[in-house]
Amino acid sequence: MHSATIFFALAAVVASASAVGIGHDVYAYPAYKYSYGVADKLTGDQKSASEVRDGGVTKGSYSLVQPDGVIRTVNYISTPHGGFQAQVINKGVAGHPALSGIGKGIGGLGGVGVGLGGVGLGARSVVGGLGLGLGGLQGGLGGIGLGGGIIG
Repeated sequence: MHSATIFFALAAVVASASAVGIGHDVYAYPAYKYSYGVADKLTGDQKSASEVRDGGVTKGSYSLVQPDGVIRTVNYISTPHGGFQAQVINKGVAGHPALSGIGKGIGGLGGVGVGLGGVGLGARSVVGGLGLGLGGLQGGLGGIGLGGGIIG
């Protein structure tokens, strides 16, 4: 009889806990909004993003300037039934930096002798670049190699 009393008492505690909401997950309604942007004149970094969520629907957009100068904007929406859908828009014409400057490199091992690199073309860069040079003749054997250096 004692075990039957404990069982009924335990069942009463579980029933009252369920009535209060203990043991059930409670979720807040999913809703938020954010946005940010960067426009750094010194580095040229330019980007922005924004997003809004209301229940199961999320809408957003982000934009950035790619290294080639093209502005890429992505608009997107995500819904429970439609899934994720994005539209990508590119504005502008891709531009690449002009090749200029002279790079100096040390030639690679050519046969038996190590050749010293000559003058070659390199991409202009503040930090550094690559130069391609043909090694000099040493004992009739030359080398070809790549080298890094400051290009001015």
